[in-house]
This record gives sequence, C-alpha cells and structure tokens, in this order.
Amino acid sequence: MKKFKLFTITFWSLILFLLLLAYQEQQFSKMSLSDVNVETNALLNFDLKELSVTVENTSKGFVTEVYLEVLAGAQQVHKTLVGELSAGEKKAFSFNISDKVAAEQLPIITRMGYRSHGDQLGTVTLNEWRKNNTPNQISARCPDENQIINSRKVLNVDHPDNTSANLILPDGITLDSLTKTQNGSTFLLHNQHSLRNTNQTSFIVFEPQLSDSLTRTLVCPIKLRALGIPRKRSALAISPLEVFAVSILGLLISVITYRLSCRIEKLTPWAIAVIRWAFTIFIVASFYSFYAAAPQVSAILIWHLNGWNELLYSGGTTLVNWLVQAITFFDFKGINYEYFNTYCLHPLLLYILSLNLFTIRYLIKPAPFQDKYWHLFLKCAASFPTTQDFVCAESPAPNQADDSLAKTALLSLLVKVFFLPVFLSWTIGNLFHADYLLQNKSWNFFSINNFIVHLIISVDVLVFAVGYLVELPLVKNQIKSVESTLTGWLLCIICYPPINTWIFQGLDAPLTSSWSGVEEDTSKFFLILITGLWIIYAWATIALGFKASNLTNRGIVMSGPYRYVRHPAYISKLVLWTISGLFLAQFNFILVVTFWVVYWGRAVTEERHLSNDNDYLEYKAKVPWRFIPGIY
Repeated sequence: MKKFKLFTITFWSLILFLLLLAYQEQQFSKMSLSDVNVETNALLNFDLKELSVTVENTSKGFVTEVYLEVLAGAQQVHKTLVGELSAGEKKAFSFNISDKVAAEQLPIITRMGYRSHGDQLGTVTLNEWRKNNTPNQISARCPDENQIINSRKVLNVDHPDNTSANLILPDGITLDSLTKTQNGSTFLLHNQHSLRNTNQTSFIVFEPQLSDSLTRTLVCPIKLRALGIPRKRSALAISPLEVFAVSILGLLISVITYRLSCRIEKLTPWAIAVIRWAFTIFIVASFYSFYAAAPQVSAILIWHLNGWNELLYSGGTTLVNWLVQAITFFDFKGINYEYFNTYCLHPLLLYILSLNLFTIRYLIKPAPFQDKYWHLFLKCAASFPTTQDFVCAESPAPNQADDSLAKTALLSLLVKVFFLPVFLSWTIGNLFHADYLLQNKSWNFFSINNFIVHLIISVDVLVFAVGYLVELPLVKNQIKSVESTLTGWLLCIICYPPINTWIFQGLDAPLTSSWSGVEEDTSKFFLILITGLWIIYAWATIALGFKASNLTNRGIVMSGPYRYVRHPAYISKLVLWTISGLFLAQFNFILVVTFWVVYWGRAVTEERHLSNDNDYLEYKAKVPWRFIPGIY
C-alpha cells in the first residue's frame, strides 16, 4: 500500500511538473524573435579620459543576462552585470580609463551581450584611444566591409608579416581557428545563431608585432550578416502546452476505454490495442512536451543562477557552477540533437498519433498479463481512485499490477528517451558528413582511410538507432529486463554526450609540451590496424542486429565475434584508443587508462545484470573469455 501511494503521488507530481513546464515555455515564447534588439552607444571623452556607455532595449520584450565589458586592447578595464532589461528600458554607465591605458594608442572595446529566447546575442563598439593624436602607421588592407556568414565563414585578411590581426566579435559569432598564411591570416568563424538572422558589427585590429615606444593600431569595421540555419518543420508545429493537452487526452482515453471494457466484462483485442495506443500517446506526448519546453525553461533557470551568483563575471560558487552545467544538459541543442529536432521529432509524434494503433493491433498484439507496458498503464490508471478496483477477466486489476514489469517498462522508456534522439541525430548527421567527404577532390591514403572509418561508424550508429526505435515480437528484440543499478547506469551514460565531455575532457591534455605522434609512414601502419579494429567493432554491432541497445537484455547473441569473447566491441574500441593515444598522440595516457577502467566497469555491471537470465549463464559457460581469448 505504501508503494502504491508513493507511485500515485509521484505520478500526479510529474503531471503537474509537465504542466508548469509547458506553461512556462508558452509564456516565455510569446516574445517575438524578430522584435529583439538591444543597442549600445559608447562615447570616449579624451579630455575627461572617460567612456560613457548607454544600453537600451528597443524591442517589445524583455532580455536577460545583459552585461558590459570594456577592454583596452587585450587588457580588461571594467566588467559590469546589467541584469535584465524590460521593453524600452535604458541604462547609462560611465567608466574612467585613464589609469588603465599605458600605451599611446589602443583600441577601446565595449562589448555588450544578452540572452534572448535561448540565444546569446551581443554588440561590439570600438573607439580608438590616442593620447597625442598619433597617426596610424600600419600598412594593412581592410577586407570588404560587408560579409555574409551561414553556419561557418572563412575570412581572409591580408597584412604584412610584422603585423598581427585580431578579430573582435560579438556574442553569438565565435572564432573556431586562426591560421597564419603567406599573405596574412585566415579566420574560421562559426555562427551560433541557429534560429534567427542578425546584422552585427565586428572589428579587425592590426597591431605591429615588434614593440616600440608607441603602440599603433589600424581598425577595420566589418558588418556581419549572420543567416540562421534553416529548419524543416512539419505541419505539426504545435506548442509544448498543446502537446501536453494531447498527452492528458491520451491518458484519459486509455483509462476510459479500460473502464468501459470492464463494465461490459470484455477486453477485446481492439480494446487492448486502443488502450495501449492511447497510453503510448500519453507517454510520447509527455516526453515531447518536456523535450520541447526544457530548453527555454533551462535558459530561465540558468539566468537566475547567474544573476544570484554572477557566475559569468565573478566566478560564483562551485555548487552553482555544477548546477548550471547540469541544467545545460536540457538545452537539447547542438550536433547531438539538431538533426533529430529537425527531421525526426514531429514525424515520430505524427506516427504515434496515427499508424501506431495498427502496429500495436497487428504486430505487437500485447497480452495484458505479460506485457510490461500494460502493467505500467495499470499503475498509472490506479492513480485514479475510482479505477483501482476495476477487474477484467483478461487483465489484472490496476491495484494488482506487477511492480517488476512496470519498473522494467519505465526503465525501458528512459533508455529510449536518452539514447534515441542522439543516435537518430548521429545517423542523419553521418549521411550529410559522408556527402561532404565524397566531395573531396584530392584522395590520398589518409582521406580514403578516414572515409572508410566514417562508413564503419555510420553502420554502427544506424544499427543502434534502429534498435532503440523498433521493439517488436516479429524481430524478437523485446526488452526482457533493464539494468536497475545506479552504478550500471552511470558507467554507461558517462560514455555518451553531453556527460562524456564533462568527465573526459579535463583528462585529455598532453603530458608534456613535446607530446607528438610517429612519422607519417609509421602512422599509416597504425591507421590500418585501427581501421581493422573498427571493422571488428562494426561486426559485433551487426551481430547484435535489432537487439542492439545499451542497458537492456533483449535476448542473448552468440554469433559473430561473440563466439570468441563476451565483449568484442569494448575490447576493439579500447585497443584502438590505446594505439591512437600511445602512437598517434590523439589521446592523453591518463584518458586512455580512464577508458579501460570505465569500459571494464561497464562489462562487469552488464554481466551482473545479464546473469539473471539462464541463457546468459549458458553463454558464459561456452564463452569464458571477457576480452581476450585464452587470456581474460
């Protein structure tokens, strides 16, 4: 009874949380993207040695995380947290810079940034500081003033060898790389504005590399027209609040159909299919509502945390820094989610609303006493007090639902929700990247090897994406059990984004400044060896087939490389990572050791979970080697 009450309280708490989340996103999204504009006016008074800055929100909606930063050349002079600006609000600031500037001539940079609807935007204003009105003595050439940037932009700048070129960019446009060329410098710019077009001013500052008594500069303004990445949206472009209403409707349909069927004392196959279909709509639409609303709500939470602790400007506390990193996970943006958002999210929801009913009726044919998702439905239906004791001959009563099956169903859904968006996004991204690689006009050993490895990884990702997407009796890949320990889950998900970047990135640094790889001819041998290991890895994935999935038992596979060792995919990756780290200097030694520890832990926890299946115990007896045949 205590477990039953706890589930009921948790269930309705989650429903309320999703409602508040969707409502908050609805309120936040009322701000028009096209109306957002914050202007900065910076005036430098040479006599008073003072910089006056005015910040004005000329849009119809509020903006958050507004900040001002003043720099003299590369030296930071002042930084100020402005906070939030409501529509039409203006604030003025004054900064004394005389004691901060030692050179005769320096660029005075005023950078203003703000967040709007999840995007980080900003402006850059530049004034030149001349104590004695010294003239420019730089013989560099300014590029064309008007530049257009899509997702990325290569900007070539001509200047003499004895002159350096520095690019000053507003928030939202980042510098991916700077390369010195024979004629000057090449900048690779990255447009972070995925949903909007912006017109922003940036500056190129030319300075002499040899120091003398005077620091002379040449400043060239550039107008950047940043074009947002186009998104293909289906006709089903509805708000999270509307999707939440659809999820509640699905829940009500499933419960009402169950009650009506029990009243007539008959659960027909069609009634079972309709109940499972409507309950699936509730589950998928609830996750969709969370998925669509979370990025905007996380932006609000991050802004509040930054405002309370001034994280971006004063460091903040370690705890709040970790909270910000954790909340950032719910942005669901970037390469790991972008293609799923664009090409998969709405079609999947449309499929669930329409064709999934016939899939359940004719392909799945759920048996209420054995179907784990049916028992999860019963647990949810029992949260309605008047439905707890409804009994049908073809099904257990809601208050008699099997806790073990319901838990397996819930964990199965969590596995799919975590991995499916990432693997589908990777699958589509791999297609685009393969097309890019095929456009290479200069094929050589390294480009061919890179293309082969890309195809191998693409096959692996595709097989796993299908495994997470499809669960049918026809292909014998129904989930029998799911890893239930926190250790098992953590060891698995830390190997995938975004968590793997938090865990592993700090370890991936060279041990010494002279850390380098082998000669080119030797590297070819190791690359061939690595490609062979990737082939073994893909072989293991293909052997899994429709049963490919993390953290689940979908049936024991004894074919392919699994005839020789129990974890062929793990040992293949570990060996190729070790070769890449030790001989090609792609990974730090400490990071390679961490890989071995983590994947050994994954192997141990997986075997502990699968050992609850007698088929796996028989498999372990036939294949005693975990990683290396005849050794371990």
